[in-house]
Formats: sequence, C-alpha cells, structure tokens
Amino acid sequence: LVGLTLSACNNDLDEKIYSEVTEESYAYTDAYKAISIVYANMRGLMSHTNYYMAQESTADGIVMPANASGWDDGGIYKRMHLHTWNSENPQMNSMWNSFFAGVINSNRIIDQLNSGKIAIPAGVTKEALVSEVRSARAFFYWLLCDNFGDVPLIADRSDELKGKTARKDIHEFIVKELTESIPNLSEERSTLTYGRFNK
Repeated sequence: LVGLTLSACNNDLDEKIYSEVTEESYAYTDAYKAISIVYANMRGLMSHTNYYMAQESTADGIVMPANASGWDDGGIYKRMHLHTWNSENPQMNSMWNSFFAGVINSNRIIDQLNSGKIAIPAGVTKEALVSEVRSARAFFYWLLCDNFGDVPLIADRSDELKGKTARKDIHEFIVKELTESIPNLSEERSTLTYGRFNK
C-alpha cells in the first residue's frame, strides 16, 4: 500500500489552468478566425448607444422623440439631437471604447501574425493578412480622428499609457497605413473576402 501511494506522486507542481484561455495556451489554427475579432469590434458601432446614434441623431438622420411610454432615457437622444451632449452621454464612452478596442485588437493580431503565433493559410501571404489588419486599424483611427480629434496613437502592443497625438499626425498615420497596405491586399471578391478589407 505504501509503495503504491509513493509511486503515485510525481512532484509536478506546475499548475494547469483549464478555466482560462490564454495566448500561450491557445493554438491559432485558423488565421481568418483569429482576425475576426478585429471585425467583431465593428458590430457594436451600429447600436443606439454608439457611433450610429452619434452620427445620425446629430445630423437629423433620425429623431428619437420621447413619448408617453418612454424613449426618453434621461434625455440622451434629445441632447444628441440638440448638439448639447457631453461626456456623460453613453455614445461618447461607447465610441471611445469600441474604437480603441479595434485598435488594440488590431495591434495584437499584427504582432501575432508577425511573430508566427498565428498560422498563415495556404494561398495567402503573411503580408496580405498584416495589410488587411493594418487597414482595419487605419479605419478605427479614422473614426477616432473624425470623432475625437487628438487621440493617443498606439501602433504596437504596449502597456504604456500614451498621451495625445495631434490630429494631423493621426491623419498622416492613416494615410501611411493605407498607402503601404493597399498593394498587398487581395483583389479577390468572394465569400471569403466578403465584409473584409481588400483592394
């Protein structure tokens, strides 16, 4: 009995975590699925507390009048329509968070593609995938520049909290990203490229 008990110990104290998926524990077998997080960040832009409402209600594209059953939500839509919104309107916070989530996810995917953590599928080059994600990052920076002006320019994976970058410099960054990316983008128009950045 003692012999069986002692042989059962292996002194392996390295913890295996099964409740979380980390970058180190996940095997990126499909580059297109890995890149999809960048596009998933665009989905929320069309909600009533994000980019769509901030653009349409302030330009009279839509009007959200309060009625007897509600729809006032503390006056947030009226403030947007009358151009009296402030930082407490949920659209401002939602836009900022959505845009920068897109930037940060783009930076992560670019780093993972360049480092080889994400396997490149046959028939496509790493440069083409990196250029696609750089184009998406430029799109998010265009939204940031258009809606907020001077914003932090974060072009890599970093924990550093960066200060504001001038709007002119953000614009130049967007133009540079697109100019360098366009030659590498796919010219294909199919179900594989539908809804993705291509040439």
